[in-house]
Amino acid sequence: MKRRIGASALLTLFIILLAVSCTRRTPGVELELNGGAGRALAFWEISADEGPVFLDSVRLDKQGRGRVYVPKNGEGMYALQSGKGQQNLLVLFLPPSPASPLSLQADFDNLIPTARITSLRDTLAQTALIYQQMLLEAQDEIHKTENLWAENRYLTHNVDSLYEACVSNINITQETIRTVAQELCSENTHNLLPVFMVNKQLAGKDLFDMESEQDIAFLLDCAQRMQEQQPNNPHVRRFLTTLRRAQANQRQRTLNSDTNANP
Repeated sequence: MKRRIGASALLTLFIILLAVSCTRRTPGVELELNGGAGRALAFWEISADEGPVFLDSVRLDKQGRGRVYVPKNGEGMYALQSGKGQQNLLVLFLPPSPASPLSLQADFDNLIPTARITSLRDTLAQTALIYQQMLLEAQDEIHKTENLWAENRYLTHNVDSLYEACVSNINITQETIRTVAQELCSENTHNLLPVFMVNKQLAGKDLFDMESEQDIAFLLDCAQRMQEQQPNNPHVRRFLTTLRRAQANQRQRTLNSDTNANP
């Protein structure tokens, strides 16, 4: 004998399903990508414990539009990947409990250089995007300088001057990006931007040296302020632990050096 489900039971079931649906489909990123019609891109969450974790893929419609969702509320780091190459892996920062998706426009095959966030309220995402664009431009500038040296080193009579000019240009480019990174880290201890910044490289070289006493001290100060403002964030806890370990290793190296110098 079949049993009918009452109206109240149906209403309860509907509310439960709605709650589950809302939990699983929190607003994420609304996309409009030129050249992306019918093509798919991947969406990742950058976990504090596991690193990049694949969340979803989305196939864009005929207008190159689509949407990705985050699995839960809360501030986090995410990444969109539209293809191969550094220029097609864009890291995004989403605020706690976003009320609406972040709006992003770009070219599918050249994601970072062409990306534009059209939702004005997302200042953190804007800042992170601008920095990634600067980093990519700096990388291109260094590659151009290296190619200039490789192509002209045997063609010029003044090799030393060319070498000095190329090295100077690379050093200035690296120092400029490093200065911007330091300023952004100091100004953004209320969010996760420093965690992202400290792991970036330029021309195969870390922006911050984890064997430098000065760099470690600077980053530790940022991390401690982050912990005060974000005490329960797993990214901040891991960041602080990593820096304390680096500080301990640096002190051990100094101790070993002093011991070897004074037998």
